[in-house]
Amino acid sequence: MKITVEHRGITRKAKGFSGKEIMDAGINCHSFCSLKLPFDMRRKTSYKENVAALKEAAKNAPARVAKPKAVKK
Repeated sequence: MKITVEHRGITRKAKGFSGKEIMDAGINCHSFCSLKLPFDMRRKTSYKENVAALKEAAKNAPARVAKPKAVKK
């Protein structure tokens, strides 16, 4: 997955997704942590390419499986 950022007209690779991109993709904090994707606290911008990549990653993520309960004897 390629995370991009634009600065002074130059597109470069970013260190992680911004909080705004995560919110725009409709992903909550717990789901984002389970995807194990990088997060950049310094960024505040949102790019549509990154939001689309987040939505695709969330769609392809495996469903969360509940842990089996322990049986008391």
